Amino acid sequence: MVCALLLCTLSLTILPVASASLEDAGTVQTLQNRVVSWFTLDDSRVGVLFPDGNFEVDDFSSGYHSMNFEITGMAGTNVAKADPSNSLVAIGTNEGIVVINLATMSVIENTSTEFPVTSLAWDIDGDIWIGMTGGSRNALEYRAGAETGQSTQSHSIGITDITVLSDGRIATSGNDEIIIIDDLSGNPVTTLTDHNDRVLKIATDSSGRLLSSSADGVLIRHSPSDSWSTEI
Repeated sequence: MVCALLLCTLSLTILPVASASLEDAGTVQTLQNRVVSWFTLDDSRVGVLFPDGNFEVDDFSSGYHSMNFEITGMAGTNVAKADPSNSLVAIGTNEGIVVINLATMSVIENTSTEFPVTSLAWDIDGDIWIGMTGGSRNALEYRAGAETGQSTQSHSIGITDITVLSDGRIATSGNDEIIIIDDLSGNPVTTLTDHNDRVLKIATDSSGRLLSSSADGVLIRHSPSDSWSTEI
């Protein structure tokens, strides 16, 4: 069931007004380039991916980023995600997949793909699922730099994002306005059709619910444990 939004006109004269004051929230720091991925690690460091092939891990303190280490020289970079143990980072590039070991601060895998990798996710077994701008329009599983042969169901138009649910199921979103849920073997579980525009991003919250946003600005929260009930 999708909740409907009701727009009401209220008179401002009946609304209580609370007094408040603005305070300095800290230092604003400008990074060197547009950021395409940004995430925090368990040790409070921050991973930052730029579109020009540069990735850096920063210490973050008192509002300032200070570089811990960087990896440069990759092909155009599109997405980066840390694995569940926060020991590895997978990066989708215009040429394939790069995996970085955070302990050794080095590249340990560099895998070529047929098309640019624009979405990816780590599953509960430590394998990487990738989505590309061309080809089969679904997510493909990679392990130790090689394709395993496992894949999700295909979208009718391009795949836009991938995330993994807490029980290991794989969710993919697409320009066809739907979200497909598959098990780890690529078998279909369900298809969510609550959006009316391209589904651009999906993620899970701390309660294991699936969040999805579409091009028309709609954010929906789906509850896997409650027959995929939804809230807008």
